[in-house]
Amino acid sequence: MDLSFNCLRSLKHLTGLKYLTEIKATNNMISSVLEMKEIPLHLDSVDLSSNRIAAIPDLSKHKLLRVLKLNGNKINSIKGL
Repeated sequence: MDLSFNCLRSLKHLTGLKYLTEIKATNNMISSVLEMKEIPLHLDSVDLSSNRIAAIPDLSKHKLLRVLKLNGNKINSIKGL
């Protein structure tokens, strides 16, 4: 799913898309990483480049995630990678 260049502030509304494998949401205004309540079962690749992310939370529950792109953000805190 490509959601790039849409002025999005969050991806929390993607909850419930169980079979989503890839999210590309570059150049938005997203400030947090994968805050969805229900994690897509097969999520494999996420590109959140050029957003407003300052911290990376514990992502250990994302067992199948292989690719996480966060370049162009202002990250100052990383937990649980």
